[in-house]
Amino acid sequence: MSEKILTFEEYTMNDDFLSKHRVDEMATISRPTDNIPRKTKVIVYGENDEQGTKTPHFHVQINNGDIELEIKFEHIRNMDIWRTKNNYPKSWNGITDVRDRIIEWLDEVSKKNFGISNLKRMIMAWNDGNPANEIDEQFTE
Repeated sequence: MSEKILTFEEYTMNDDFLSKHRVDEMATISRPTDNIPRKTKVIVYGENDEQGTKTPHFHVQINNGDIELEIKFEHIRNMDIWRTKNNYPKSWNGITDVRDRIIEWLDEVSKKNFGISNLKRMIMAWNDGNPANEIDEQFTE
């Protein structure tokens, strides 16, 4: 018995597809030269309409995505973990070096957009991907 091959339209309306972030919805803010330990990436996603309005947040992927944490923009310098993927605990235990480096990195000048901080670039990426749910710098204080 062969598996049915979905058309592009059928695939893009599939619950599996809609529950995942697509490449065109994300912006990787960090760069490999940013010197954040443990092969870490800081990523901001735009939310598609099917997902509804989301709490403004960003993702930290550690060890090439083995660990994925979601951090709210609100009070960002506390780096409180909002949600995790793959049943990872909501704790920085064992990975505080990543948290501490990201906190420092927020105020550094972005290597992609000269003249603005990484935090401002993250806010801009959130706002670009979430025009109905924009935030400003005061939101992060």
